[in-house]
Amino acid sequence: MSQTVKGVVEKVNTQFSPAGSARKWSKKSVLVDGKWFGAFINKDNQAVLDAVTEGSTVSVEFEPKGEFNNVIRVELLSATKVATIPEVQKSVAALTEKDLRITYNGSLKSAIAFVEAAAKLDMLALPAKKDAKLDAFYEYVKYYTNVFTADTYAAKLENNNNKEQSSADKISEDSE
Repeated sequence: MSQTVKGVVEKVNTQFSPAGSARKWSKKSVLVDGKWFGAFINKDNQAVLDAVTEGSTVSVEFEPKGEFNNVIRVELLSATKVATIPEVQKSVAALTEKDLRITYNGSLKSAIAFVEAAAKLDMLALPAKKDAKLDAFYEYVKYYTNVFTADTYAAKLENNNNKEQSSADKISEDSE
């Protein structure tokens, strides 16, 4: 018999199948009003489950099965703003291949250090099994590498735009 609970998501946890597992799966759990509710991610629920973040208000229809609360349906009532990777503008093409490699490698090293520090402080949702932890760690590093790379490109573009604006201002001042 299904039940429904409405509330604010306190925490989100994602788990992945162990590395080398014949069957790949991922599971998302949400903590609402002090209770965990979980579901395996599939094509029918992925969009909603991916949109659920800490602070979102949700309605969860679930079925209690022993110590687990299996999600039947999740409705997102209100969403919090999720950090997204900024768009990299087209003038990035002015960067050389060497610039791109240096930026990516620097971002990768920063992402590894960031994720290591967050893991040591127990700030990441990591699965219990070692193989699954490695997969989750890899996904975190990949995500933050992209974030740091995009931030670096955005800062470079802003710097270039400021220089171009300063040059245009100088030209207009000189012509006056």
